[in-house]
Amino acid sequence: MASTVVVLGGGVGGLVAARELRARLSPGHRVVLVERQPRHVFSPSLLWLMVGARRPEHITRDTGWLSRRGVEVIPGEVRAIDPQRRVVETSRGTVQADALVVSLGLDRTLDPVPGAAQHAHEFYSLEGADRLRQALQRFRGGTVAIAVLATPYSCPAAPYEAALLLDAFLRRRGCSFRVAVYTPEPYPMPTAGPAVGQALQAILERRGIHFRPQVKVSEVREGTLVLSDGSEAPYDLLVAIPVHRAPEPVRNSPLAGPTGLVPVDGASLQTRFPGVWALGDVVSLALPGRFQPDVPLALPKAGFSRTGRLPWWPTTWRRAWRATGRPPASTAWASASWKSETDGPASGSGGFSPSRLPGCGYWHPRGGGTGARNSSNGPGWRGWKAGRGARPCCM
Repeated sequence: MASTVVVLGGGVGGLVAARELRARLSPGHRVVLVERQPRHVFSPSLLWLMVGARRPEHITRDTGWLSRRGVEVIPGEVRAIDPQRRVVETSRGTVQADALVVSLGLDRTLDPVPGAAQHAHEFYSLEGADRLRQALQRFRGGTVAIAVLATPYSCPAAPYEAALLLDAFLRRRGCSFRVAVYTPEPYPMPTAGPAVGQALQAILERRGIHFRPQVKVSEVREGTLVLSDGSEAPYDLLVAIPVHRAPEPVRNSPLAGPTGLVPVDGASLQTRFPGVWALGDVVSLALPGRFQPDVPLALPKAGFSRTGRLPWWPTTWRRAWRATGRPPASTAWASASWKSETDGPASGSGGFSPSRLPGCGYWHPRGGGTGARNSSNGPGWRGWKAGRGARPCCM
């Protein structure tokens, strides 16, 4: 009997899900994508847009191309979700699903911190990254502050990738400048563990990038950050990592957990409602404490694209599933690579399942380790072609 699969959200996860489902299901089944934006933005390239290495037309594409692949695209906004009946209210009417995939991402806003919306730039949207690019073109020197307003946020590496990219960009410009990072985190990328965090912090220090951990921004004034410990920090250009939260239709639905995100099964991504799955940033996936056994670890909000030798991994997963009759224990592997203008490339990687994967490691050409250099396909971060190499697909 023919069925209807509805995918909510046309970000990376939603697009991939819709296309894969259309390719795997027979023509008698419907695959419907609900997406409010007419154009898809490839968010991993927003940082490159920020420093002028990409233009908006390079990283956007009309979502209508999916229609040519047999996916029905509804250009509307999701207003309400009833996961028990698998009914979705949209701005274009009601949609009934036999199977529902929720991939609505996260809303991002500067509003919760007083003054941030008036004084800060952000690079998590096409418009924001382009405005920041224009501000950088006008920038003649001074302090560039990068402030993490709250955790968690999409792509744990983003503030530090931005700091290194801005450092390289301003050095090329010949500006007299200083880059400073303020974050409530204990060290960079805590989801990757202390080894990677300390290594990345050392790279920031070598570049002269000031790093101030375990501090929150209470208020933003013109030219000044008011911090949670009562101190103040000056800036000439402010870049903020916005507050991330689940979209309102998710928060107001029975799908939402205590944090507003959607809890899912780690092996299948199924929610507690039959026939309803969720994926992407909107998901809350708790993992065993890895670096501190008594502290739960949340799966980082980052995606991974296959590079180097990684394509063998899905094959191994399928073989394990066939052999045991069930999916393997939930695992996730993250690998991050970065490049500074003088220190060269470096990599940090780690597994988020303590029973299946080795711990986090760090590779740098000066410090030993394993890895191989890969030719850069653009400024900033690099992939590496060694072992389980995977270039982050962030934000």
